[in-house]
Amino acid sequence: MQNSLKERKAKITLNIFYLSLLSQSVAFAVAMLPPIMENLGGKENINAFMILSIVHSIGIGIIGFYQRRFLHIQRFWVRVIILLFAGIMYAFIWTYAIEFLLLIPVFEAFSYSILHAWIISGTLTLVISTLRPRTVDLIEQPDKQVLKYVRRKRNLTFAGILFLLPAGFAIVFLIIGYLVLIYEVLFSWKYIEGAMTTSGSTYCILYNNNSWVTSIVGHKRISVGELREISIYHTVIVCPDGEILSAKDSYFSDGPVTIKGFERLIRFDSKTERRHSLSVELNLLDSTLKSGDSIFHLASGNFFLITLDSMFGTSITQFPIVNYEVLDCATIIEQFNKVLEGHIAEHPLVLRYYWKL
Repeated sequence: MQNSLKERKAKITLNIFYLSLLSQSVAFAVAMLPPIMENLGGKENINAFMILSIVHSIGIGIIGFYQRRFLHIQRFWVRVIILLFAGIMYAFIWTYAIEFLLLIPVFEAFSYSILHAWIISGTLTLVISTLRPRTVDLIEQPDKQVLKYVRRKRNLTFAGILFLLPAGFAIVFLIIGYLVLIYEVLFSWKYIEGAMTTSGSTYCILYNNNSWVTSIVGHKRISVGELREISIYHTVIVCPDGEILSAKDSYFSDGPVTIKGFERLIRFDSKTERRHSLSVELNLLDSTLKSGDSIFHLASGNFFLITLDSMFGTSITQFPIVNYEVLDCATIIEQFNKVLEGHIAEHPLVLRYYWKL
């Protein structure tokens, strides 16, 4: 008897897992494949979407398994209509419950429609669940009145589950979210006053074909509850003996240390083309910049000149300009021009175009 009970629990768990996995897979395909295939924005939100979608899929899996208990006495086409409606309602209830409880504008947080993904994945999974073999719970008296009463009672029970389950999941999600936030405030380096985080880059492409400006922007922690947007540092990369043809940058983060990799394809006077690579390590806790054996304190200046030569040598000059304001490209180049004279062959730097990441 005990083994039979264990087997039944295992079977229920596996069935719910399979249905949840199906729902999650469909949601991922609907929401994520279009931006990936079209190279659109939104891929950076994949982790948040996956977490929210997993919880949604578990609820769909539970409903998909237990709907047979409540709807098996209905005709097939009635079950399909009910489950299509259930999938749509569950997606709306889950989305709005998260938006209301967490005060997150879920619809606006993603560049793709998570609501559409959840509607399609939920309805498809629930309809498939009703195609599976079902255990018949026979009613001893096939009286029409009894049958009508049973159908009404089970439909109401199913509707109650449909509304309460996503709301309950959203409340649990909210509690877990607050516990994680409390843990991060107590133990994460990101909540230490003075710590910084990077959030993007601004690239200024210059008419001077041997120069390229990169500005790293982010936030500085003023207090536990307050961030200030800042420009962390600015670099102008110059190759006096050649022309920068193209650029390829990389970014790596390990806790409070981020590494920015710069790679430039350069054409020298001899018409030969070579790739020149260097990396800059930023410590977001002590506000220092490291490249090779050189360490620079940003408090002494956050403007840097990086000079590349044909022998793959690199020299870095730090200027005593400290400006944490978020600057536009024109202002950055203007400030560089005040200190660059005498350091580079072509002067002044002239902006061609820019873009932000």
